[in-house]
Amino acid sequence: MGIKVLSLFDGISCGQVALTQLGVDIDTYYASEICKDAIVVTQKNFPNTIQLGDVNHIDFTQYKDINLIMAGSPCQGFSFQGKQLAFDDDRSKLFFKFVEAVRTIKPKYFLLENVKMKKEYINIIDNLLGVKGVYISSKHFSAQDRKRYYWTNLPIDTNFPNADLITPKTIMEDCNDWLPQATIDKLLGQVWETTKRNIRNADNYMNSKMPTLLKSGKASAPFFYKKEKWRWPTPTELERLQTLPDGYTEGQSYNKRYSHIGNGWNVETIKWILKEIK
Repeated sequence: MGIKVLSLFDGISCGQVALTQLGVDIDTYYASEICKDAIVVTQKNFPNTIQLGDVNHIDFTQYKDINLIMAGSPCQGFSFQGKQLAFDDDRSKLFFKFVEAVRTIKPKYFLLENVKMKKEYINIIDNLLGVKGVYISSKHFSAQDRKRYYWTNLPIDTNFPNADLITPKTIMEDCNDWLPQATIDKLLGQVWETTKRNIRNADNYMNSKMPTLLKSGKASAPFFYKKEKWRWPTPTELERLQTLPDGYTEGQSYNKRYSHIGNGWNVETIKWILKEIK
């Protein structure tokens, strides 16, 4: 019989992609998500997903038979790129719903993902979950250098594979939507430091790894580069940076697809962690 999964802050269900690709038999997959557009993506790809809505309205005592709880709790309050309000930030307080779920249900397995943060916050999460957070970059598995912490009671193999040969060049589509030089000059004159840095470093990124995809779309997007030409990533290239299947987010606008993907998990990284599920 397959496992029963509860995924909090499920987004576009990248965890479900990972489990499916690993060949894990899923009996029931419950998802808690409030973004309607993200839910559309999940239900298109996994129509049997049972959506539970807002995590604040879930009675975890009703899900005692869950085998695996997963969550990528909202990270804005922890992130070095944010104000670092941490547990005082309303979004990051949702982390405690994950703690509540784990303590109430006591699943065989659990997995929490979050961003790089201050050591004091890491220590608090370590203590609350009873496991040490493990720092992993998706550069070991993909063309994106996405740095994240993972808390799990599964053993994590830290002998990561060498993915140096997987670069943005190897996932690049044959696309000629190159931006006019006037547009590049205009972008370089704007106040967005991330945009400027991504333009200036585009050649280096193409031969190594792309920086972390964020949810903010073109304002923070990396650029694909070729012989003094720049363009934004195609939706398919964004999916490949997160190691999602091609076309996974198809059917929505570029900005929505970018936001979903930027909010999501790097699938190959999650597969590496969940591969120990028996």
